[in-house]
Amino acid sequence: MIAYILQRLIYAVVTFWFLSIVVFIIIQLPPGDFLTSYVARLEQEGDIIDEAEIEALKREYGLDATPVEKYVRWFGRFLRGEMGRSFEWNQPVGKLLRE
Repeated sequence: MIAYILQRLIYAVVTFWFLSIVVFIIIQLPPGDFLTSYVARLEQEGDIIDEAEIEALKREYGLDATPVEKYVRWFGRFLRGEMGRSFEWNQPVGKLLRE
């Protein structure tokens, strides 16, 4: 009986890990990113943003990382309950889900 329960727990962990990879890939599929939209919006408003500032923002948001690094960061934050900020509500997503 213990062996059966352990086997099911291992299956659950592997399934959860595989599902997290699929979800991460789906999140990453759409073209562009937040920074591209942000820079375009600033340029439309007439603000000038230099390359050094764009590079600093890329480092801050982790957009300069490899896909594997992005996944590890994303998964680690997810396990800690940090799901980012909602652009629409400007609040942490975890807080919105709890409400």
